[in-house]
Amino acid sequence: MAQPITAESLALTLQQFMQVSQQNQENLQTQLAQSQQTTGAKIEKLAEIIEKSNAETNASIQKMGGMLTEQMQDLGVKVDNVTEQVGHLSRDVQQLVQVLSPQQVVQEQTKPNQEESKQNLQVQQNPILSVQDTTSLQSVGTSSLMQGQAVNIEDIQESQ
Repeated sequence: MAQPITAESLALTLQQFMQVSQQNQENLQTQLAQSQQTTGAKIEKLAEIIEKSNAETNASIQKMGGMLTEQMQDLGVKVDNVTEQVGHLSRDVQQLVQVLSPQQVVQEQTKPNQEESKQNLQVQQNPILSVQDTTSLQSVGTSSLMQGQAVNIEDIQESQ
């Protein structure tokens, strides 16, 4: 048979329920506090890792930027050098074309033991260059310059 429910037994059951409930609430609050502390520590650790990673990334970017700037400056110097060499080559080719292009030189020569009124004019003419010869001159001059060799007029004439 079941025992009748009395006020005392009901009060005792209610008191036990209240104690268990309070213990459960305290346990939950403790677990929550621990979880918040753990989460907070994890968040702080994660923030430190992110901050360190950002610092390393920024340092790497600055280093790469510095290296890129140096390479750009080196490239600029090389471009300037090539431009200067091309200018020299162009001037040298123009001088070679002028030296080897058709021109007439008139020299007055007086023969010894002759009257001053009698003069012998001698006309000298360099061989005429064709378009192929001029192109050949430029290619020989360019390849020689790129190989760091001096351009020799005799070599150019032999290549023709």
